[in-house]
Amino acid sequence: MALAIIAFGSFWLQFYFSKTQLRDARESFERALTTQREVSKNEIGVRLYLQFLDRWDGAQVRGQRARLARHFLDHGPDEQLSEDIVNFFEDLGALHRTSRIDDYLTYETFSYFVKGWWFASKPYIYRLRTKKKDPSLFTNFESLAEAMLDREAAERKTAKSDLESQWNDIEFLNEELAP
Repeated sequence: MALAIIAFGSFWLQFYFSKTQLRDARESFERALTTQREVSKNEIGVRLYLQFLDRWDGAQVRGQRARLARHFLDHGPDEQLSEDIVNFFEDLGALHRTSRIDDYLTYETFSYFVKGWWFASKPYIYRLRTKKKDPSLFTNFESLAEAMLDREAAERKTAKSDLESQWNDIEFLNEELAP
């Protein structure tokens, strides 16, 4: 009888400790999985950033930037405007809005250009939204520009409206003309 009680107690102790070990192993696995997801997300965000940087610095996009700058400086007709640069920032904005691209690197590298191209393109985009009766056009670009302005205003401890009023479209567009 005593042997049966010891065996029964031993069984329950073993069951309890096995259950505890299994719970600990599951929690450890979930922590490792969460860490791996975070590492993967960061790696993908940096890789996307590098792809956008390569595109931005490439000869094709540099030419598109210069042509669009010339178009805006010459007040060219909307029908002849190429949306390649606006679409570039729309794509970048979509990735930024969904936290798919590294925020810090995006701000450090593209903030100046996002602001410049947003201010230069904004009148065209607003006309296009009205013409097409579609207020959703280029909202990712707009959201990206707002995020860049908000961050810069916070870092410089100034009002966003001050940053907007100090911006010089002509100077920016002339800079974009240079090779």
